[in-house]
Amino acid sequence: MTAINAANPSWKTVSRAAISATNLVAACVDPRTRRARLAIANDSPAPAEDDDRGRIELWQWADDRWTKTHEGLFPTRDGAPFGGTLLLFSQSESRSLRVALGCDGGVLRVLDPDRPLDEKRYTHQSIPSFATHAWAFEDVRAGHVWIVASDGDRSSLFRWTEDALELAATGPYFVRCALDESAATLVAQSVMDESFRFDSERRAWVKDPTPADKLDALCWDPVRRAVVALRVASDHRMDVVVRDGQRWKLASPALWAETYRNQTTLVVDHESDTLLAYGGQDFDKAGAPSHETLFGREGAMRQTRDESVPPSWGRYDSLLATEDGLLALDHGTLRVHRRVGEAWETVGQAQIPGAEHIDDRGINATWGDGAVWIVDHEGRVVRWDAKSDESTVCVLPNKVPGTFYSHRVAMGFDGRAGELALFMGDRARRTFRLRAAKWEPIEASDPPVAGIAAGAGTPEGFYVLARNGLFLERDSAWTKVAPATEPQSYVLRFEPKRRALVAATHAAVYVLANGAWRLATTLPEGSRLRTMGSGDAELGIDSKRDELILCDGRNLWSLPLESLDWSDCSLPTSATTKKKAPAKKR
Repeated sequence: MTAINAANPSWKTVSRAAISATNLVAACVDPRTRRARLAIANDSPAPAEDDDRGRIELWQWADDRWTKTHEGLFPTRDGAPFGGTLLLFSQSESRSLRVALGCDGGVLRVLDPDRPLDEKRYTHQSIPSFATHAWAFEDVRAGHVWIVASDGDRSSLFRWTEDALELAATGPYFVRCALDESAATLVAQSVMDESFRFDSERRAWVKDPTPADKLDALCWDPVRRAVVALRVASDHRMDVVVRDGQRWKLASPALWAETYRNQTTLVVDHESDTLLAYGGQDFDKAGAPSHETLFGREGAMRQTRDESVPPSWGRYDSLLATEDGLLALDHGTLRVHRRVGEAWETVGQAQIPGAEHIDDRGINATWGDGAVWIVDHEGRVVRWDAKSDESTVCVLPNKVPGTFYSHRVAMGFDGRAGELALFMGDRARRTFRLRAAKWEPIEASDPPVAGIAAGAGTPEGFYVLARNGLFLERDSAWTKVAPATEPQSYVLRFEPKRRALVAATHAAVYVLANGAWRLATTLPEGSRLRTMGSGDAELGIDSKRDELILCDGRNLWSLPLESLDWSDCSLPTSATTKKKAPAKKR
C-alpha cells in the first residue's frame, strides 16, 4: 500500500446532521407569541469545518408543524462553543428569546439569537463540561431562571439572573424535570425512578412520595394548571397523565400516543393548547431515534410528517448508489430519501407487509434492477420499486438465511445473473441466491473465511471482501481475485463509471488497481467513525455528481471522484499474478 500523500484530496462538508438523538435539544414557550419553541444544536466536538461547530437552529410550532426561525447561530466572539449543554428559555415578556450553552467546563454562555456576538458569560466550577440532561425554567414571580444540569453522576441546580449565576443545590442524577408553577417549585425524577421536589427554604432537594410510575418526560401545562407527563401503558401506547398532589392520574379528556418512546422533549404550545412530544428513542421501531413530533389536544396524538424538517439519519442507514444518483434508506422508518443538490428529499416509503415491528438492527439493503431490496431480521425479502413506490414481499419469513445485524451481511445484486446474492460469514460460510421466491443455498467450494464481510453486486458478478481476501462468486463457484485490505474493510462499493471496486475501513478509502488495494484517501478529520458498516458509518457513490459520499451517522461529507487515482482499475474475474522482475546478471 502507498503512503498517505501530503496532497491528499480534501472532503467537503455537504450537510450537518438533521434533527436527531445525537443532537442536543431543548424546548420552551415564547411568552410574546405563546408558541412552543425548539432548539437543536450539533454537539460534534471536532467537525470538519469550524464554521459548523456549535450550530444552533431554532424552530417554532404553528399550524401543526415546526417552522425554522433561525438558520444557525455561531457564537464567534472568541471562537465557537465546544461541547456542553444546550438550554433554551425566554427571560421575560419584555426581553427577547435567549439561548444558553454551558460549555468548556465551568462556563455558562448566554446569547440573543438576533445578536449572537453580544454573548454574556458566567463562570462556576459546578457547571459540567458536558451534561447528559439539562433544563431551564423561568420563575416569573421570583424574577429568575432555574437551570438544572445533570452530568450522569449528579445534578446541579443554578439560580440565574442578568447579574449573577448562583449554585442553589446539588442532587442525584435527574432524567426528568419540570417547574410546577402552581406551587412555584421544581419537581424531578432520578435515574432510579425516585421523585424529588426542590425545597426553596431549605435550599435542598427532598424526596417526594409521588411514584415514578413508568413516566417519560415532564412539562408544565398552563391549561390544566398542573405538571403533565407521558406514562408507558404498553409497548405500543403511552398515556398523558397529570400530577395531582402526590399521585398521577389520567388526563381528562384522555390523550395518548400510539407508540412507546423514551427521553422525548415535552412542551405545550400555549396558543393552540397542543401537547408536543418531540424526538426520543422509538421503541415501537426497535429503539431507533425518532425525528418526528407527536402532538394533540385530546384522543390519539398524531405524528408529524413535516417535509420541511431535514430527513433523518437513523441509528442505522444504507447509502445506495443508483443510475440516477444516491438514495438513503433509514432502517428505523424505511423511508427512502434522494439526494437533490446538497439536500435530501423523501421519495418513498418502503413497507414490510406482515412484520409486527421494524427492527432497524436487522435490516440489510442493496440496490438493483430499479429497486431497493430489503432483508429483515426474520428472513423476509421485500422489493421496493422506485417508480411505483410499492413494496412487494418476495420471500416470506423463514429461518434461512437467519438473523444478522445491519451491514454485517454481505449482500448485492448480481447484474450478470440478474439475481440477489447474499453471503453470511458465519461458521457455515453460507451463500444464497434469490430464485423462484426463495433463498437457494449455493454449494460453492472455497468460500471466504467466516466473519463479517462486505458485498457488492456488479455486472461481472457478486464480490465479497472478507478478512482473507476479495472473492468473486458466479456460476456457483468462488474465486479469490485479490488480497484483503489492511486493516479489514467492512464496506465494499462498485463505481460503475470507472468499473472499479472501492473499499473503506474506519480510517481510509481504497481502490482496487491491478489486483491490489491502493490507498485513495483518508477519511475526513472529525468524522466519528468506529467501524465502517456498523450502522454509525456508511459510504456511498453518487455517480450522477461523480462524488464519494460519507455519512458517519450525524454528518455528511463529499469528495470528487475525479480527485482520486483510478489508473489500472478494473473488475478482476480471476486471480491477478504480478510478474516477477528478472534476476540481475552478475
